[in-house]
Amino acid sequence: MIVKYDKTIKQIPYKQLDQFVEEMRTIDHWLWKAESSMEIRFMPSLVRDINQIGFILNLDSEYGKSLLLNDINGTNFNKKTSNYFIKKDLRRNFFDNMNNTFLERASYVIFGINKCFIEGIIVGRSFEKNDNMLKHLKSLFPKSYICNLDGKVIKE
Repeated sequence: MIVKYDKTIKQIPYKQLDQFVEEMRTIDHWLWKAESSMEIRFMPSLVRDINQIGFILNLDSEYGKSLLLNDINGTNFNKKTSNYFIKKDLRRNFFDNMNNTFLERASYVIFGINKCFIEGIIVGRSFEKNDNMLKHLKSLFPKSYICNLDGKVIKE
């Protein structure tokens, strides 16, 4: 969960919201806001059982690193090129309203990342318990390992 108060932005780990609320009792503030983190919205997580699959990428090679130059959030991305990918009326707000938390944790790589960079797959609890789904994923990505939310490799 992402929490904002005054000029502070904090990421609150799973099961620590109560502790944060107790801390806020001792901090002089007017208002604090919370929203689910991008990880909770888009990745398998312990908080929500909606998303069941995420990809673990290995972009350490020179070619992999070169693909990241096409990240629309990247500091080196040509903002003029963004004209072709972000609606004109949204472009200014998109870049002006990004905060460091967003920029550090989200990537939007134009044209995507090739399947060969998928090193592993992380699955949610429902897929972890479904042998047919695990076999299907392994058939689609035979060179990738599959791990659960605890980080344990369940299929090599």
